[in-house]
Amino acid sequence: MLLKSLFIGLIPLLFLTSCFENKHELVYQRMPNIKSQNMRGETVYFKPHGFDKPALVNVWATWCKPCVVEMPSLEKVAQKGDYRVIAISNDTNKQRVQDFIREGAYKNIQFYYDAFGRQSRQVLKASGLPMTFLVDRDAYVQHVFVGEKNWQSEEVQKILNKHKVKFDD
Repeated sequence: MLLKSLFIGLIPLLFLTSCFENKHELVYQRMPNIKSQNMRGETVYFKPHGFDKPALVNVWATWCKPCVVEMPSLEKVAQKGDYRVIAISNDTNKQRVQDFIREGAYKNIQFYYDAFGRQSRQVLKASGLPMTFLVDRDAYVQHVFVGEKNWQSEEVQKILNKHKVKFDD
Protein backbone atom coordinates (compact mmCIF):
# COMPACT_ATOMS: atom_id res chain seq x y z
CA MET A 1 0.00 0.00 0.00
CA LEU A 2 2.84 2.36 0.88
CA LEU A 3 4.51 1.64 -2.47
CA LYS A 4 1.28 2.42 -4.34
CA SER A 5 0.89 5.73 -2.45
CA LEU A 6 4.49 6.64 -3.18
CA PHE A 7 4.06 5.86 -6.89
CA ILE A 8 0.85 7.92 -7.10
CA GLY A 9 2.66 10.79 -5.36
CA LEU A 10 5.51 10.67 -7.89
CA ILE A 11 3.27 11.07 -10.94
CA PRO A 12 2.58 14.80 -10.35
CA LEU A 13 6.27 15.35 -9.58
CA LEU A 14 7.31 13.77 -12.89
CA PHE A 15 4.71 15.85 -14.70
CA LEU A 16 5.97 19.05 -13.09
CA THR A 17 9.59 18.20 -13.95
CA SER A 18 8.73 17.68 -17.62
CA CYS A 19 6.65 20.88 -17.68
CA PHE A 20 9.55 22.85 -16.17
CA GLU A 21 11.82 21.93 -19.04
CA ASN A 22 10.30 24.35 -21.50
CA LYS A 23 9.48 26.99 -18.90
CA HIS A 24 13.14 28.00 -18.55
CA GLU A 25 13.53 31.74 -19.04
CA LEU A 26 15.94 31.31 -21.97
CA VAL A 27 13.44 29.36 -24.11
CA TYR A 28 12.79 31.37 -27.29
CA GLN A 29 15.56 33.81 -26.29
CA ARG A 30 18.93 34.26 -27.94
CA MET A 31 21.55 31.97 -26.42
CA PRO A 32 23.96 34.13 -24.39
CA ASN A 33 27.70 34.12 -25.05
CA ILE A 34 29.78 32.17 -22.54
CA LYS A 35 33.42 32.63 -21.59
CA SER A 36 35.13 29.27 -21.03
CA GLN A 37 38.23 27.30 -21.99
CA ASN A 38 38.71 24.79 -24.73
CA MET A 39 40.43 21.59 -23.64
CA ARG A 40 43.83 23.02 -24.66
CA GLY A 41 43.41 25.68 -21.96
CA GLU A 42 42.78 28.60 -24.32
CA THR A 43 40.12 31.08 -23.22
CA VAL A 44 37.28 31.23 -25.71
CA TYR A 45 34.09 33.21 -25.95
CA PHE A 46 31.60 30.57 -26.85
CA LYS A 47 29.11 32.06 -29.32
CA PRO A 48 26.52 29.47 -30.36
CA HIS A 49 25.41 30.99 -33.64
CA GLY A 50 26.10 30.61 -37.30
CA PHE A 51 26.22 26.84 -37.08
CA ASP A 52 25.39 24.66 -40.06
CA LYS A 53 23.02 22.68 -37.80
CA PRO A 54 21.31 23.05 -34.43
CA ALA A 55 23.32 22.52 -31.26
CA LEU A 56 22.81 20.75 -27.97
CA VAL A 57 24.69 22.66 -25.26
CA ASN A 58 25.10 20.39 -22.25
CA VAL A 59 26.17 21.73 -18.86
CA TRP A 60 27.64 18.87 -16.85
CA ALA A 61 30.39 17.64 -14.49
CA THR A 62 32.30 14.40 -13.93
CA TRP A 63 31.14 14.29 -10.29
CA CYS A 64 27.48 14.37 -11.42
CA LYS A 65 26.37 10.74 -11.82
CA PRO A 66 23.36 11.54 -14.10
CA CYS A 67 25.70 13.61 -16.29
CA VAL A 68 28.13 10.73 -16.66
CA VAL A 69 25.31 8.25 -17.35
CA GLU A 70 23.87 10.31 -20.22
CA MET A 71 27.19 11.18 -21.91
CA PRO A 72 27.41 8.01 -24.10
CA SER A 73 23.89 8.69 -25.30
CA LEU A 74 24.88 12.28 -26.21
CA GLU A 75 27.91 10.92 -28.05
CA LYS A 76 25.54 8.86 -30.22
CA VAL A 77 23.59 12.03 -31.09
CA ALA A 78 26.83 13.79 -32.02
CA GLN A 79 28.00 10.80 -34.03
CA LYS A 80 24.78 10.75 -36.04
CA GLY A 81 25.60 14.31 -37.16
CA ASP A 82 22.23 16.09 -37.06
CA TYR A 83 23.30 18.21 -34.08
CA ARG A 84 26.49 19.84 -32.91
CA VAL A 85 26.91 18.57 -29.33
CA ILE A 86 28.79 20.89 -27.00
CA ALA A 87 29.52 19.88 -23.41
CA ILE A 88 30.63 22.51 -20.90
CA SER A 89 32.19 20.89 -17.85
CA ASN A 90 31.69 22.55 -14.45
CA ASP A 91 34.42 20.53 -12.77
CA THR A 92 37.09 21.93 -10.49
CA ASN A 93 39.89 19.97 -12.17
CA LYS A 94 40.45 20.09 -15.93
CA GLN A 95 42.69 17.01 -15.86
CA ARG A 96 39.78 14.96 -14.49
CA VAL A 97 37.68 16.10 -17.45
CA GLN A 98 40.44 15.25 -19.93
CA ASP A 99 40.78 11.79 -18.37
CA PHE A 100 37.00 11.28 -18.61
CA ILE A 101 37.01 12.23 -22.32
CA ARG A 102 39.93 9.90 -23.07
CA GLU A 103 38.54 6.96 -21.07
CA GLY A 104 35.11 7.33 -22.69
CA ALA A 105 36.64 7.65 -26.17
CA TYR A 106 34.43 10.65 -26.90
CA LYS A 107 35.29 11.78 -30.41
CA ASN A 108 32.24 13.71 -31.62
CA ILE A 109 31.33 15.95 -28.70
CA GLN A 110 33.02 19.36 -28.48
CA PHE A 111 34.18 19.75 -24.87
CA TYR A 112 34.77 23.00 -23.02
CA TYR A 113 35.80 23.67 -19.44
CA ASP A 114 34.31 26.24 -17.07
CA ALA A 115 35.90 25.84 -13.62
CA PHE A 116 33.20 25.57 -10.96
CA GLY A 117 30.62 26.60 -13.59
CA ARG A 118 31.30 30.26 -12.82
CA GLN A 119 30.24 31.42 -16.26
CA SER A 120 27.99 28.74 -17.73
CA ARG A 121 25.74 28.08 -14.73
CA GLN A 122 25.25 31.78 -14.08
CA VAL A 123 24.81 32.93 -17.68
CA LEU A 124 22.58 29.98 -18.62
CA LYS A 125 20.71 30.06 -15.30
CA ALA A 126 21.41 26.36 -14.90
CA SER A 127 19.77 25.43 -11.62
CA GLY A 128 21.17 21.90 -11.65
CA LEU A 129 23.14 19.39 -13.64
CA PRO A 130 22.85 18.09 -16.24
CA MET A 131 20.97 20.74 -18.15
CA THR A 132 20.95 20.75 -21.96
CA PHE A 133 19.89 23.61 -24.23
CA LEU A 134 18.62 22.91 -27.74
CA VAL A 135 19.80 25.87 -29.79
CA ASP A 136 18.67 26.44 -33.37
CA ARG A 137 20.96 27.61 -36.19
CA ASP A 138 20.10 31.24 -35.45
CA ALA A 139 21.19 30.86 -31.79
CA TYR A 140 17.73 30.82 -30.23
CA VAL A 141 17.04 28.38 -27.41
CA GLN A 142 14.16 26.16 -28.52
CA HIS A 143 14.00 23.71 -25.63
CA VAL A 144 15.70 23.06 -22.28
CA PHE A 145 16.18 19.49 -21.09
CA VAL A 146 16.48 19.20 -17.31
CA GLY A 147 18.18 16.20 -15.76
CA GLU A 148 19.52 12.98 -17.24
CA LYS A 149 18.04 11.98 -20.60
CA ASN A 150 18.22 8.96 -22.83
CA TRP A 151 18.93 10.84 -26.03
CA GLN A 152 17.76 7.90 -28.14
CA SER A 153 14.36 7.65 -26.42
CA GLU A 154 11.22 8.22 -28.48
CA GLU A 155 10.22 11.20 -26.30
CA VAL A 156 13.53 13.02 -26.78
CA GLN A 157 13.83 12.10 -30.46
CA LYS A 158 10.39 13.58 -31.10
CA ILE A 159 11.60 16.95 -29.76
CA LEU A 160 14.93 16.76 -31.60
CA ASN A 161 13.29 15.85 -34.91
CA LYS A 162 11.18 19.01 -34.80
CA HIS A 163 14.35 21.11 -34.91
CA LYS A 164 16.59 19.00 -37.11
CA VAL A 165 17.75 20.72 -40.29
CA LYS A 166 16.13 19.14 -43.33
CA PHE A 167 18.44 19.07 -46.34
CA ASP A 168 17.03 18.73 -49.82
CA ASP A 169 18.37 15.76 -51.77
